[in-house]
Amino acid sequence: MECARVAIVLLAALMLLVNTSGATSCDPNPCQNSGTCVCSGNTYVCKCTQQYTGTNCQSVNPNCFTTNSTVMLESGRHIAIQDVSVGDRLLSFDSNGKLFFSEVAMWLDRAPQVNLALIQFTTQTGKIFKATPQHLIHVGDTFTSMRDVKIGDELLVTDDGKQMHKEKVESILEISDGIGAFAPLTHEGTIVVDGVAASCYSYSHRLGEIAFTPMKLLSKLGVVSGKADGMHWYSRVLVDWTEAVGMSQSIFA
Repeated sequence: MECARVAIVLLAALMLLVNTSGATSCDPNPCQNSGTCVCSGNTYVCKCTQQYTGTNCQSVNPNCFTTNSTVMLESGRHIAIQDVSVGDRLLSFDSNGKLFFSEVAMWLDRAPQVNLALIQFTTQTGKIFKATPQHLIHVGDTFTSMRDVKIGDELLVTDDGKQMHKEKVESILEISDGIGAFAPLTHEGTIVVDGVAASCYSYSHRLGEIAFTPMKLLSKLGVVSGKADGMHWYSRVLVDWTEAVGMSQSIFA
């Protein structure tokens, strides 16, 4: 009888070993939003599609303009934001609202093929401005997330790239099929897109400036490069770190 019990226990242990020997850290797949799980022993890495980021691809890339957004070069020429290169000098503004041209230090994100949810504002003179809901725009005397702007709020805008003035938001539209995600970072941390003053960051302009100071310094030394597609590795590291310490909505989604 005792031998029978031992045999049953050994058989159960063997079945459990067989059933779990094929299991991996990617089974079931922990990666969300169509992310691909790459297993390495007891750990895994999620390879996210361009629209998502985070350890498990759970967060939408937060601070972006879209393909048909335009910016002004120091030459006075307007170009599509997708054609911007690191080192270009783009129309920006300082803390007093004074316009000047600031050099592009790096791409925070560049994803030409991604689909984005956007918010679109139309001002009293017909200016149209689009960006992701978390992106910061200059409203009144401060930076405010796109999703928090209301009809009647005053945006800081320019018609000629020389003088700034305020215009009221007359209509707000949510768009679900925006194409392309583009987020250049200037050394000033600000940018004028489609004639409207905006931050280069989402959630917190002040924290964004602190977090990206090292990359701006490296850019001045010529270390930061390129126009490679996808979220910059430094941006992704910050996303993962802020999520790990419970600050995922400080700078990024």
